[in-house]
Formats: sequence, C-alpha cells, structure tokens
Amino acid sequence: MEIWAKCRAGFKNRLPQYMLNLLMLFIFWGGLLRKSYNYDTVYHMVVDDADVMTRIRGGRYAAALIDYLLLKLELRTTSNISITIFFSLIVFAAAMLIMQLIFERYMPDDKWAKAGFYCGLNLVFLNVLFAELLMFSEYSIYYALAYLAAAAGVFYFIRGKYLPMLLMYVTAVSFYQNAVVYAAILAAFYIYLDEKTLLSLRAVGREIAAVTTCIAIGALDLLSIRVLEKLNMIPLSAKVSGMGNMAEKLSEAAASFVSLNKNAAGIFPNLWLPLLFAALIWIMIIYSRIKEQNFLGIIFLFIVCLGSYILLYIIPFASIDFYFPPRLSFCFFMINGLLMVSSYAVSIKSLHRLLGIAGVFYIFIHLFFSGLIVSDHFVSNSLDEVYVNMLYDEIVRYENETGIEVKKLAVMKDAYSPSVYPQVDVASGQINERVIDAVPVSIVQVVTGRVLERVDMPRDIRERYFKDKDWDYFSPKEQIVIEGDTVYWCIF
Repeated sequence: MEIWAKCRAGFKNRLPQYMLNLLMLFIFWGGLLRKSYNYDTVYHMVVDDADVMTRIRGGRYAAALIDYLLLKLELRTTSNISITIFFSLIVFAAAMLIMQLIFERYMPDDKWAKAGFYCGLNLVFLNVLFAELLMFSEYSIYYALAYLAAAAGVFYFIRGKYLPMLLMYVTAVSFYQNAVVYAAILAAFYIYLDEKTLLSLRAVGREIAAVTTCIAIGALDLLSIRVLEKLNMIPLSAKVSGMGNMAEKLSEAAASFVSLNKNAAGIFPNLWLPLLFAALIWIMIIYSRIKEQNFLGIIFLFIVCLGSYILLYIIPFASIDFYFPPRLSFCFFMINGLLMVSSYAVSIKSLHRLLGIAGVFYIFIHLFFSGLIVSDHFVSNSLDEVYVNMLYDEIVRYENETGIEVKKLAVMKDAYSPSVYPQVDVASGQINERVIDAVPVSIVQVVTGRVLERVDMPRDIRERYFKDKDWDYFSPKEQIVIEGDTVYWCIF
C-alpha cells in the first residue's frame, strides 16, 4: 500500500508537466488527428495479414505480435486512425516526461532559461522532420512505444538498474531499431553532464559502455533476422546489411548532413537556420569559457556532439544502400536540443536567459513549418482521393455503356512523375508523398471499395497511348484507357 501511495503521489506531482507535454504535441501535430495516411498506411489497410510478416522480416517483433493480436480481434491500427494518432501522442508525451526527469537536476532557475531548457529537451518530438513518424498512421503508435521504452532504458541506466535497462532496450528495438540510436545519444549527453563536463578515462569508459550497449542490442536484432532467414522461417528481408560502396555512402552522408543544416532536408527555406542555431550556442559557450579562462568541458562536449552525429548514420551505413529518411534523421534536432541543454553547464549565467530565448524562438520556427506540413498533408491526401474517384467515374461510365465489368488495373508513369503533387509546397522523404503511383490498387480499394487485380502495362498499350507523354495535370480522357476488363492508367 505504501508503494502504491508513493506512485500515486508521484504521478499527481508530474501530471501538470505531462499535460504540458501533451498540449505541446497537440499544438504541433493535433491536425493529424483527422484521418490521414501515406502509401504504407493504405497498404496496411488492405493487406491480408495486416503486415505481420513485414514486421517480422524487419525485426519488429513486438509490433508484429500486437498487429497479430489485433487482427484476431478483427481490428487494425488503421481501423480508426484518429484514435491511433491520439494514443501515439499520449505515449510520446510520456517519453518527453522521462527525458525531462533524466535531466531535471540540471535545469536552470531563471524562467526564460528554464523555458529554453524545456524546448531543448522537447525538440526531439517537436521538429519538422518528426512529422514523418506520424505520416505512417498505421505505425505511429509503435514508434511512440519504441521511443518511450528507449527513454525508460536510459532512465534505468542512470540509476544503475541494468536488468530493467536491458529489458527496455530490447523492447524498444523490437518496435523500431532507431530507438537505440536515440537512447545512445540521450545517454551520451547525460553522462557528459553527470561527469561535470570533465573529460576523463572514467567518463570515456562510461560513454563507450553506454553507447556500445545500445548499438549491440540493435545489431542483435538485425542478426536475429538473418538467423530466421537461414532457418527458412521467413522470406529474405528487405533489410540487407553490408558494406556496399563506402565512398558513395560517405558522399551521400555528407550531402545529407549539409542538407539538414541548410534547410532541414528540404522543409525550411535555404537560410541555414539549424546551423545558425547550433553556431549561436557554440559562440556563447566559447565566449563563456574565454571570459572565465576555463576551457574544460568544451572538448568533451564537442566529442559528444560529433559522436552523436556519427550515431545518426549508423543504420544508413549498416545497409547496402545509403538511406536516411526523416524518420531516422529527425534525431538531428534532438542533438541540437541536447547541445543547448548541455550549454547551460558550461556558459556563464548572464547568458542563460539569451539561451532560453533562442530555444523558444527556434521551436516556434519549427511550429510554423509544422503547420504547413499538416495543411499540405491533407492537400495531398485530398488530391489522391479526388483522382481515384475520377478514375472510378470513368470505370463506372465504361461499365454502364458496355456491360463489361472492369476487373484489372495496369499502371505506368509519364515521363516525369514526381512523388509529390505540385500543389504541395512542404515535403521531404515520405512527408506529404502522394499515394496513387505507389499503391494504386490499394488506394482504389480504400477510397471506392472496388478490388482490382494489379497487372503489368502491355507494351502495345504503352506505345499506342502513353509513349513519351508528359502531363502536369490530371486528364482522365488522355491518361485513362479501358479495353476489355482492364483499365490502363498513366499517372502524371
């Protein structure tokens, strides 16, 4: 009874803090509570096994189990997307609270400084690239559980409770592998502050142990996929690890890092805002150290930041082909935020308020562009539905005129068919992608209820109607041809 009373009292004390986190998430991403999707979501809606085998092949065993149990109840995470996103935000708010508890004892006293400290911690889920995790409406709850478990693992780590830590890390990686990268970065910055910013053999040993533990658990999860493949328990996975062309990977990694600093991978205007934010923090840190004639802590912080940036690219480099979408790269802003959080320990107090103002201003920039992302997302989804309905109108008209039932769908793209609609201004990776050219059969089924068989586009149809064509608008009369029981669609 005493333990329960303590837990209840602790929850009551933290409830306002948790509710503030949830409010901030709703301000940023509440617009996505409306039904929204990307092409993975649409495919999940109609695939027979609710993506269970896909989850297993990706090493996401906890997600596979939940999807399997939901399917037994004739439910999917897409049965009500609004509810799924709502619970995702609830869980992300809990992960934010755990992060705040981890760094609580380093929080400054000044109100503006405290506001900046909170913004720095919360930036991980309140940044524009984080939007991609919520574009996957069918998987957003699993991302949330992954990062909650990872944060809990770090929480146990700093208290020396290593068995629960390992359990949390294993749980996190069984939802999503990138969660252990998040945990490693979180632990690295905590150790920096816990060691009072002083570089020592002990500090280096702790950093290596913390980071290696996280990465090893992620590696074991990937190894488990290979074992299941060798035992013929699952088909070959799409997650192919290997060295690949390292020079090419390094070039692509450098280009992506420049893009993140320049325009947040295409979301911000080309004003180098992320770089300017980080540079401002470093200028204040260096100024403080010069003023106090004490350069201890700067080198250690630089190493932690550099190591964290390297950790960001662990998963892309572990694959044959370099792939670094926003759902991986969003932790770039976590590093920005934790750099600001750490800067309070090595900057003079007279600069703390300025740091706080900078943090608040920076998060408002992300808020502005998050609003654009959300509005453009519904533009993209609406256009998908409009074009599918126009296709369906052509099918119904043909069937009424000929009496022939259309059963098949063949799709190709015209000469230039981008993954984003011209009407969408803010997009990156699978943020605000269009759906029709990725899963046309699935989107037709979801929007109209009509199930068509996907077939290849015959060469003679391609040559006769669509060869060398390039439209920049939707023209049903030109882009849709129906012959026999098959509709042929050239997507602009």
